Amino acid sequence: MWQRSPISNIKEATEIANNSEYGLVASICTKNLAYVKEFAENIETGIVKVNRPTIGMELQGPFGGVKNSGSDTYGEQGDMAIDLSTRIKTVYLGI
Repeated sequence: MWQRSPISNIKEATEIANNSEYGLVASICTKNLAYVKEFAENIETGIVKVNRPTIGMELQGPFGGVKNSGSDTYGEQGDMAIDLSTRIKTVYLGI
């Protein structure tokens, strides 16, 4: 079985995760808010979860990924889905 040596810091963990061709959702398990901030700012995913599994999304929240996990729109769910699939047209009528 393949094993990776222990990861030494949050930067290394983020770099390893960002090396993936996918970027839908990532999760970090920590009580260190500095790690949470650094991870959320630098991870290349559409969704970041903290101390939660990577499955199960809130229906009202936007959903989408980056790289080969989406189209970088982040709007495939929730209120943003309406904007994603709607074209606005303005009509001025003078009678």
